[in-house]
Amino acid sequence: MGQLFGSFFRFVRFLLTLSMSVILVLWSASWALNHLTNIRQGAPEVITLQEVNAEVLRFQEKLLGEISGRMHRASSATLQQLDMTIREVEKRIEQLRRENDRTFMPAVVRFGPDAIRKQLREAAVRSIELELRQQERDYLVDLRAHFVLGLGQKAAARQLEQLRLAYLSSFANEQRARKDLLDAQTRDGWLAKIPLTPAYKREQKLAAEVDKSARLTTQSLDAFRIQKQAMARLAPLTSPPIFHVDEQGLAQASAFIRNQLEDARKSANNDLLATLYREIEPLLGKACMIVLGYFAVPAAIRSFFYFVAAPIAARRPPILIGKASDACRRPVTGERDAARISAVSKRVLLSPDEEMLVRHDYCQSKPQMVSARTKWLFDWAYPLSSIAAHMWQLTRINTAQAAEIVVSSTVDPLAEIALLELAAGEVFILQARGLVGAVYQRGRRPKIRSHWRLGTLHAWLTLQLRYLSFEGPATLMVKGCRGVRLEAAASGRSISQQATLGFSAGTAYSTVRNEPFWPYLLGEQPLLQDRFEGPRACYLYEEVPWSARDGTTRRSPVEAMVDAALKAFGM
Repeated sequence: MGQLFGSFFRFVRFLLTLSMSVILVLWSASWALNHLTNIRQGAPEVITLQEVNAEVLRFQEKLLGEISGRMHRASSATLQQLDMTIREVEKRIEQLRRENDRTFMPAVVRFGPDAIRKQLREAAVRSIELELRQQERDYLVDLRAHFVLGLGQKAAARQLEQLRLAYLSSFANEQRARKDLLDAQTRDGWLAKIPLTPAYKREQKLAAEVDKSARLTTQSLDAFRIQKQAMARLAPLTSPPIFHVDEQGLAQASAFIRNQLEDARKSANNDLLATLYREIEPLLGKACMIVLGYFAVPAAIRSFFYFVAAPIAARRPPILIGKASDACRRPVTGERDAARISAVSKRVLLSPDEEMLVRHDYCQSKPQMVSARTKWLFDWAYPLSSIAAHMWQLTRINTAQAAEIVVSSTVDPLAEIALLELAAGEVFILQARGLVGAVYQRGRRPKIRSHWRLGTLHAWLTLQLRYLSFEGPATLMVKGCRGVRLEAAASGRSISQQATLGFSAGTAYSTVRNEPFWPYLLGEQPLLQDRFEGPRACYLYEEVPWSARDGTTRRSPVEAMVDAALKAFGM
């Protein structure tokens, strides 16, 4: 029953976990999609608002030019023409106000570029035209007032001139009357002083005319002075007003577009993902090209080597080092697994006239009677090769009587040991990385020779330019991962290059293309395999390539470069 409930609760927990995971994935995908949509719409919104703002500015400049031209012509119009123009402008202002009352102005722009551009442009155009029409009307009203004021001042000036002329006429009449009176008084003399005489009556009549003319002259002068004082109280007539645009009011009319543009820019700038998207967007094309090149260029290079270089190399003559010997007679064809010559440990019987050089981590056990000393290098003629192959700081063992020494790896659980016996004069080409020791007659250490093959395409494709050969008599102790095999080449055998440990002298060594193509293109297998051929040829290899000891064929670039350099020098 407990197991039943446990299984039930585990099933319920699994369902809840799965449901929450699905919900979380769906929510994350929805959030990312919405945010990406907003980011992608942010840039078009800013661009659309910028385009609308530019269109509105162009319309404003055009309309301002038209209105300025009309105002220039209105400065020379008559009073009736000004009144007609003012009525037309007020009619247009009323029409624009009614259109604004009927139109909805959006506060948030999310309708697409075409709808945004059309709606915002119409609203901004109406606002700007309304502001300019109102300024036009105000200017026309001021111009009419100036026109009316000019007409009044002209009429008052004409009246003043008439009063001045009337005064001068009255003054002239007064002067004539006074002259006539003076002439009569001079002519009549004392007779004009006697009442009821004709001279007296004539003088009295002339005196009355003088008084009347004097009164008229005084009245005309007073009227002239009053009119002159009245004109002095009138505002001086200046030049006609000039049409000036109220820039502040005009800017306020289209301020909502600039405000929306600024808000859109701030929103885009404050969004971290939007900022990141704007920074990355110009590089996306280059990044895609680089990524494409990252896959395409190696694929093209691999295809070139596979279909061009490898077939050419396969047709080139093989590499031959030394003369063939009978070394390959050890593998007996037909015997069960006769080619496998290694074991986890090997027992080496060391006679008194022999000497053993072995890496200290491969000397598993030895008798107490043997003499063990340190030899710093396997061969002082090849110091770098000895160091690179870990054949330095070796244990040199001598014995006074026959002794049995067990050779086995104490650090590598997959390493097996093989004993490769070389007869006198027999030569074997061996990679130094596989050598862990040697047994030889005292004073007759195996000779090591270097063979450079710079003029063959096989060497350059495999990046192995130098080969090291060991000449017997000696017994070479070779290590290999999970086993070492020695096989006869016969009419031709091919193996992985990374597994090759060596081959006998006289072997026709070459490279062949690794089949099929797709595993090589995907990097799952190398381009070339080693091919060995010869009637008395044999080759030595480990069952698991040394590069796959860690369970993977991938290495760091530094390790790959170091391995390639060591391989080029036969190490």
